[in-house]
Amino acid sequence: MTVGLAIFKVPELFSIGAPRPLMEGVVTCILTAMCILAFVGLRYPVRMLPLLLFESIWKLIWLAAMALPAIMDNAVDPAMSELIFNCSMVVIILAVIPWRYVWRHYVRAKGDRCDDRNTSKPHLGLSGAAPGPSVGRHVSLRGRCLRAPAHRQQAVVGTSRWQNEQGPSP
Repeated sequence: MTVGLAIFKVPELFSIGAPRPLMEGVVTCILTAMCILAFVGLRYPVRMLPLLLFESIWKLIWLAAMALPAIMDNAVDPAMSELIFNCSMVVIILAVIPWRYVWRHYVRAKGDRCDDRNTSKPHLGLSGAAPGPSVGRHVSLRGRCLRAPAHRQQAVVGTSRWQNEQGPSP
């Protein structure tokens, strides 16, 4: 995917010439971004697995929703024929995806729970202090639930954040 996009799509981004249709420019930019992320995926294949899943899913949806009806109606022109061929190469991506890992980590695993019941965003009143001790509180960071480290869970009401982290002042 990286090599194919780098050879065929990235040069389109930098080509100078007549203005392209709006959506063609959008697609070129999206595919260039995918090329960059696919390159990162060579170094971190498991972390970038969602990129392969995205690539597979959109191609399968396009083949089922757009290409199949056109094939059944004999309405395939040369441009669509080329796109059908390119999208059908998804079988290569499907062959290299570790499906057991996908099943275990994306389908069967419990989802992360980030809602008001276990996520705490300190409510600072007029005094600037949190309303109560923060023992066992959770912090949401980019959609992930994180539990505050044990040494920071024993906040004392009415003290500043600096005093909580540094301990009592001498």
